[in-house]
Amino acid sequence: MMMDDEDESAGGGSDEFARMFEESVKSGSKGGRLSTGQRIKGEIILIGREDVFVSTGTQADGIVPKIELTGADGSFNHKVGDVLDLYVAQVRGGEVRLSTKLIAPKGKGFGSKI
Repeated sequence: MMMDDEDESAGGGSDEFARMFEESVKSGSKGGRLSTGQRIKGEIILIGREDVFVSTGTQADGIVPKIELTGADGSFNHKVGDVLDLYVAQVRGGEVRLSTKLIAPKGKGFGSKI
C-alpha cells in the first residue's frame, strides 16, 4: 500500500519536474550558452593560486586570472561568494575564460581592449 502512494507522488513530481526543466531551458538557467563579449554576473566559487573560478549561471564554470582582480597595491580583496561583473573572453570546448575587461574579437580588425 505504501508503494502505491510513492508511485502516485512520483508521477506527479515527474510532470512538475518536466515543467520546471522546460522553464529553466527557456530562461537560460544552468543550460544557456555563453558567447564571447557577453557580460555576466558570476559568483566566486573557488580561489586558486593563479586563477579564480566563477559560477557563470550555466553548466560551465568560468576562470578569471587572479591578477585581474588584484589591486594596484597587490591586494586581493575578494572572497568565495562575492559576485563579480565580468565579460566572457573566450569559450573553447568546455572551458570558459572570463575577464574584467571587454576585449574585441581578434580577426575582426580589432584585437584590442575596448
